[in-house]
Amino acid sequence: MEKRTIDISRIILIYIFAVLTIITITSVVTAKLVGEYLDGNHASPDAIEKQAEGWLAEAEKSNRFDTKNFPEVAECIIENENGDIVFKTKLDSKNDLEDFVKISKSQKLERNLQGQDVYLAKEVSGETAYIHYSLHVDNEWIMLALIVIIFAIEIIIPTAIVIFKIKKGVEEVADYTWRTQQKTKSEMAQIAHDLKTPLTVIRGNADLLMEKVEDEDSKESIQAIINNSERIVKSVLEILEREEQ
Repeated sequence: MEKRTIDISRIILIYIFAVLTIITITSVVTAKLVGEYLDGNHASPDAIEKQAEGWLAEAEKSNRFDTKNFPEVAECIIENENGDIVFKTKLDSKNDLEDFVKISKSQKLERNLQGQDVYLAKEVSGETAYIHYSLHVDNEWIMLALIVIIFAIEIIIPTAIVIFKIKKGVEEVADYTWRTQQKTKSEMAQIAHDLKTPLTVIRGNADLLMEKVEDEDSKESIQAIINNSERIVKSVLEILEREEQ
């Protein structure tokens, strides 16, 4: 019968190699896709901050606000000395920038950070620009969720395959062991049965000889044959009884 074994260490090494390879490939592809996404119509957090801060620095340098070149990644409200709005970009529905304008005026606040949202107030030539920009990109949480799901799947699927392989291997080894034991029992029972018949014949013939001989030496020899045959028959019967259990 063919020998069956399960090499768990080999399966685990293959699993580790496969997972690391898949994760490496996915990481490279993900980094490339995210880079293309940020290089397209979606600016990275660093780029957003540089555009907004750069626009303010240019305004301070030129001593005027260049509203035509205001970065699209930010929101802005510019008021003159009288508090009239001279420039305003489209604001989001929450109107957080308008709230910051009120707070900045009352508290003389020039900068405020709320999580990933940055609010700035800058005065140049009698006009004050209130700016808001966010240090996150569009759909970043969806992107992060998708990346986490992809990496989780890449770990879960190989793990499930390895568990299945190990389970199947253990079942095959257990089945092989059981069938081997059954075969061994059957062979032992057959050997014991084959021995029992001739031993019984030997014992019967020895009993007949014992009745006919009168010489004491011959009787001792025959008795030794009877005793040994009984001992062997007893052992054979014990083997048969054990194998039947």
